Amino acid sequence: MMQALKVERFEFELPEDVVISLSKKMTPKIDLSKKLKVSLAIGLFTQGAITLAKAAQFAGMTRYRFMHLLKDYGIPAYEYTQRAYQQDQEFMAHYKELKDGSGC
Repeated sequence: MMQALKVERFEFELPEDVVISLSKKMTPKIDLSKKLKVSLAIGLFTQGAITLAKAAQFAGMTRYRFMHLLKDYGIPAYEYTQRAYQQDQEFMAHYKELKDGSGC
């Protein structure tokens, strides 16, 4: 049986002009608290504070939908590190040697 997660509730104030600005940029289906929650999830994810899965869950989305949203904002869902690139290059060189050597 899955145990319910503990949650903490936060309250904060937003200047009226910020609320108006956010309201103008939102689709009619999304309320302000949802927009703020999604924005916070994106921010925490980009800072590396939470995983992709946790960010998607926090935003109330599937991982696929959250990844699509990140793409819309130009934010990569996964970091392609220099080390991963080097490993890919080594694999491709090894594969080419195997292919050239076997006559495939």
